[in-house]
Amino acid sequence: MKTISIPWSRRAWVFTTFLAVALSSPVHGVDCSNDERLVGTIQGINVALGEVTVGGVVYGNDGDTEYRDGLGNSVEFSFFQLGDLVEIEFCPDSGPPPILLKMKIEDEGTGEDNAKFTGTIESIDGAAKSLIVNGTLVHTTTATVLLDHVELPIVFGDLSVGDPVEVEGTRLPDNSVQAIKVKKEDIPGSELEFKGTIESINEAAMSLIVNGTLVRTTTATVFLDHVELPIVFGDLSVGDPVEVEGTRLPDNSVQAIKVKKEDLDDDECEAEFKGAIVEIDSVSLTLLVGLVRIRTNETTFFSDHEGAPIGFDDLHIGDFVEVKYCPTSGVPPLASEVKKEDGGEDSPEGEVKVEGALESIFPASSELVVAGVLIRAENARIRDDSGNPIPLDLLSPGDFLEVEGFLLADGSVRARSIQVEDPESGDCESKARGFLTAVDPIAMRISVGIVEIAVATSTEIFDDETGLPLTLEELVVGQAAEVEYCAVTGIPTATKIEIKRAEDHDLNQDGSVRGDDIVIFLDHRQRGGVTLDLDGDSRTTHNDLILLTGSWGQTGP
Repeated sequence: MKTISIPWSRRAWVFTTFLAVALSSPVHGVDCSNDERLVGTIQGINVALGEVTVGGVVYGNDGDTEYRDGLGNSVEFSFFQLGDLVEIEFCPDSGPPPILLKMKIEDEGTGEDNAKFTGTIESIDGAAKSLIVNGTLVHTTTATVLLDHVELPIVFGDLSVGDPVEVEGTRLPDNSVQAIKVKKEDIPGSELEFKGTIESINEAAMSLIVNGTLVRTTTATVFLDHVELPIVFGDLSVGDPVEVEGTRLPDNSVQAIKVKKEDLDDDECEAEFKGAIVEIDSVSLTLLVGLVRIRTNETTFFSDHEGAPIGFDDLHIGDFVEVKYCPTSGVPPLASEVKKEDGGEDSPEGEVKVEGALESIFPASSELVVAGVLIRAENARIRDDSGNPIPLDLLSPGDFLEVEGFLLADGSVRARSIQVEDPESGDCESKARGFLTAVDPIAMRISVGIVEIAVATSTEIFDDETGLPLTLEELVVGQAAEVEYCAVTGIPTATKIEIKRAEDHDLNQDGSVRGDDIVIFLDHRQRGGVTLDLDGDSRTTHNDLILLTGSWGQTGP
């Protein structure tokens, strides 16, 4: 039998209420014939209104809501705290907000409690690196992952009083929270777009629950079917996949501007990534976008940044594009759409990276040749291996450099930054982690997900678990692998290939899954979202983050 430990601060509630209400059976004023259940963490509590937020949705009560602790004993509403994992029963046809029939602590655990909640920063202690969020003290450390609302890394100083945030961490004995992650939320009033499945419909309120989020609609909301023909609210059904565009409201619900049905098959087959065009083959109609070679054919739709149709020949090296493709179309994937994007130089996704030895230098024209690539270094930030700024003329042939910048139409790179690497390491830092989707010993090529990588005779290949060396011929499609390579503007060549256990999520190989591994995840996602895959879909998505955080603290081989 599993024993559930209840903290001392709550045992008084259990003791004083158990005898009085153990046999009570409240009768609800809500007539609910199709009640639903879900399990989630409490993200917000409004004691005055008796409302609670779970899974991004606000739930109310009708005075007869039943509240239970982890042992099933009746408790008061004030017993519950932010971050509690609860099971709720509610009436989707009531409200808004939907009415709770029952809320019960799901599992209080036997040690430290996991906490996840959303709220507003009420005060900040810069010296202690702590926050007060909805009355809860939140501690942060250098290991805490701090993100903005689009999940790009920020620093503690970027947080401000009044910011809406989501906090994930560990509940401490004093009821404060040691944060693992703090993420800024969409500011109420900001526009957003998301896809999901309709879980319930409230026809009277013209509202929907889509992936746990309350979506409010009005007569001004535009409703479309999957081919964008107008429909009405009554044409929507539970189970429909939809795309929602709207505005985030203060209660975390969404005021919909548009709700569009998605074609189920198309939705399952839709994926996308962005990057700079590195190579163009007009004979085979293939493109190399970042690290991914894609196929195109007569069904591929090409468009400019405004969506106007263009042709394959209108694409150029250095163009920053968005590629849509079907993950099940094979390797290389077949693009259904290639769209030019504006502002590539304002986005890290539009950057390219070149790693390798400095072959030659031309100070008069501020140009370098690194790993065979011409680097235009005018206005580039240059730092030595200690991170100190240095002038271009202090670089020497043979220096190992990491260059980040933007690809130009002539194939050269306009550098944004140039970093001199430690000469004692001499190793390239670029990595792809995922599952082998192609192994070609004759062509000396492999694919990790949709990333194509060349293999040289000098490439080191081994089994990470046993440490034994392997040959290219011994590799098998479907194996989990981590590949190190030197970044270039083209197909990179692997320096090392490690065959991994699929369940090993220790990305920095320090013996445990911690905050640094999430930073690595964010870097992969920021740089195109195709070089890290833990769940086998060849993409870097929230599902990979869920697997990563699910392995939190994992140790051992």
